[in-house]
Amino acid sequence: MPELPEVETVRKELSAVLTGQRIESAAVYCNRLRNPIPDSFAADVAGLTVHEVQRRGKYLIILTDKEKALLIHLGMTGKLLLKSKDSQLEKHDHIVFDFADKKLVYNDIRRFGVVALYDKDSLYRIKALREMGQEPLSDDFTGDSLRASLKGRKAPIKICLLDQTVIAGLGNIYVCEALFKAGISPLRQGDSLTEKESELLCYYIKEILSESVKAGGTTFRDYRHSDGSKGEFVSHLSVYGRAGQVCSWCNLKDSCGGIVKINQGGRGTFYCPVLQK
Repeated sequence: MPELPEVETVRKELSAVLTGQRIESAAVYCNRLRNPIPDSFAADVAGLTVHEVQRRGKYLIILTDKEKALLIHLGMTGKLLLKSKDSQLEKHDHIVFDFADKKLVYNDIRRFGVVALYDKDSLYRIKALREMGQEPLSDDFTGDSLRASLKGRKAPIKICLLDQTVIAGLGNIYVCEALFKAGISPLRQGDSLTEKESELLCYYIKEILSESVKAGGTTFRDYRHSDGSKGEFVSHLSVYGRAGQVCSWCNLKDSCGGIVKINQGGRGTFYCPVLQK
């Protein structure tokens, strides 16, 4: 599933190309996404002009004139691709937005994404946005604020960090990486972090997300930039997807071990039990 860096990468690409552009027409070829697309959707978005492309957590928000906003979540396999006007429809292309000299295509193999049109003033009353936690790349996200969000939480820290009401936009890959860098076991209780550990974890969350944004995100299978290219951060991963390999810390310390994979909340957790305590 695309996480914050992937969605932020797409946001920046779409913002550079679509800001100020008018949606001349739209077509829905499959309306069976996570939430069904209403029959009026294509007519409702036609004629809207893009004013700004924002991100909140893992959601893209395309603000337009006429007090309307497109809310998009890429789900597990969704992609937003900018294509030429004469490009042919491909398998799993479900929605096409036509602009003057290009088209924006929503492609989604598993159809678990969200594409919806809202009035601007009602957008942040949606439960998913209303209850969303702090943006980890904001100045307001600090060790103290992280610790406050985790107060009283007895679930494993890994599960807590995946909770979008705690931190917005974090997903499995970057939680595994941040916990490794901070030397914190994913099995620890959420409220067990010390002040120093909270500061360290906050620092590495920011660092890893920022570096991934610079690299265009991480591609394992489905995620693509708006031009169809892959994210390059996969080459920088320390533990995710590396079960059985010796971690970089153990290798430097001539220690043993190997990266372990366990299951937490239905997701694979990768960590080094020697380093992470």
